[in-house]
Amino acid sequence: MRLNIFSFFCPILALANASPAGAQGTDNRNLVVPVNVDLPRPAPPPPPPPGPREQGVTLRLTSGWAPTADAPPSIFWRGELSVYQVTATRVRGVSLGLGLWFVPSSGPAPGHTAARVAPHGVSVPLTFFYGLRREKLFLAAEAGGDVLFMDLSVLGNGFGMLAPFVGVSPGYCMVDSLCLFADARAKFRLSFDSSLYRFQIELGGGISIPFRGKT
Repeated sequence: MRLNIFSFFCPILALANASPAGAQGTDNRNLVVPVNVDLPRPAPPPPPPPGPREQGVTLRLTSGWAPTADAPPSIFWRGELSVYQVTATRVRGVSLGLGLWFVPSSGPAPGHTAARVAPHGVSVPLTFFYGLRREKLFLAAEAGGDVLFMDLSVLGNGFGMLAPFVGVSPGYCMVDSLCLFADARAKFRLSFDSSLYRFQIELGGGISIPFRGKT
């Protein structure tokens, strides 16, 4: 009889002892274990494609005031044909032209003799330019030289193969086929006749008529 009572209470005691332990334990079935996974980083977006480049030929007509050392006040005219290329932010090119400067009134400058006067001259300017562009505005730096020039006067002539210059040209394109610009150049005319070496400044403006094509 004693054995039967013990056998009766053993399952109950085992169930009672197991219940608190089960209540205090952790249900491993619902346990979430964090796992560090190195995911591949997304590739950076490709750079935007370059904007269209425009290239073509431009006819530039410039005139203005040309103060020249050892000469009365003079005026210049210059026509150039330019080959250029522009992007959304840059402009560059090269031009070749024909220039003419002359003194409206004859006679020596105050304090100078007639022999030092050059009332007019002609030149062939070669210009390289590079600059910035923002929509219809542009600003270009210029460098080059008059690869051939002749200064003429009553009592003597000056001939040269190089008149180096630097300059700057800001401008505004009103429409695709017409631009307005200002132009300033400083040059030194290296004549073979040493008595006719002279410094010259050209300050003026003009119009540019481009003929464009996209690439």
